[in-house]
Amino acid sequence: MQVSLAPVSLPSLDGLGCELLALGCFLEERPLRGAAGLVDWRLNGWLSRQLQQSRFRGEFAELLLFPVGHRIGPQRALLVGLGALADWDEARLGEAADLWWGVVARLRVKAVALAFPFAPRLSIPRRRLVPLLTAGVGRHLGEEEADPRRRFIVLAPAEEVKSLAAASGPRES
Repeated sequence: MQVSLAPVSLPSLDGLGCELLALGCFLEERPLRGAAGLVDWRLNGWLSRQLQQSRFRGEFAELLLFPVGHRIGPQRALLVGLGALADWDEARLGEAADLWWGVVARLRVKAVALAFPFAPRLSIPRRRLVPLLTAGVGRHLGEEEADPRRRFIVLAPAEEVKSLAAASGPRES
């Protein structure tokens, strides 16, 4: 599996050569920020309306799969509820990643991008982020993990991309 990093920006979202984009949303994150905020903007506030109408709250393990048409690179996006920010640590990130890889396996997508929050407010060491995000791959994908067509893109704030690349080793895209 190829792992790469890309900055969170409209050009990056437009250029994502993947089938699925996963976005994280904390319970208390209103308005949406980062990649989720950019996708919401491209969808004319559709995600914000889902939150306002309580169709999605951001509870941990809550999932909302939706089409994005041609408004960004991928055809589909998945909003993943991350729960309360105060509950976040390495174990919770591992649980969220395990949930994410289970969805990827069920959807049978080869190229995926994941935009979890990488703000300084998270106390998880940078060197642990990408390994924690990819830890559940083998459990859910088995031998498919070795498929050279399988690509995993981690979207992070532009100022975080270089430090994440240095800390975890994947190439910057």
